[in-house]
Amino acid sequence: WTGQHIWDQQVTNAANMGYGMVKSEVDALLSAGKDRTGPTIFAPWVTPENPGGKRWGQGCLLDAPREGTVHTFVHDIAGLKRVTLVLRAATGETRLAMTDNGPYPSQTGAVIVANYYTAKLPVGAGDVRYYIEAEDGKGNVSRGALERVYLA
Repeated sequence: WTGQHIWDQQVTNAANMGYGMVKSEVDALLSAGKDRTGPTIFAPWVTPENPGGKRWGQGCLLDAPREGTVHTFVHDIAGLKRVTLVLRAATGETRLAMTDNGPYPSQTGAVIVANYYTAKLPVGAGDVRYYIEAEDGKGNVSRGALERVYLA
């Protein structure tokens, strides 16, 4: 968000009003057991952006820490059963349970707020492809886009 409360609040108000228009239908869908859509997964990001490589400093490049973290937001109307980081490297596939850090600390009163998830990346894993997989309370599964990072 921009930190300009009036601007940020307008976006939240619009989203809240939109959800208010469909809430009864969403509730009916859930109570009828007809939810067949998996969780929504926000595009993940890694910090530092280049673990074990270089990062931007004040007018220079600095060494980036080797320890990296994947971050994302995930939400589903039926609740979440699990959120998993799937890593694919030359050595095979590894599945890591992501840590639920609770709802995003919205300051504008959003009616629906996604939870913030993180997972530590293995140091020295090399060229890694990864994606996030999430399962909701009804057993519906979603998978995010396949991403790539080099872990020095």
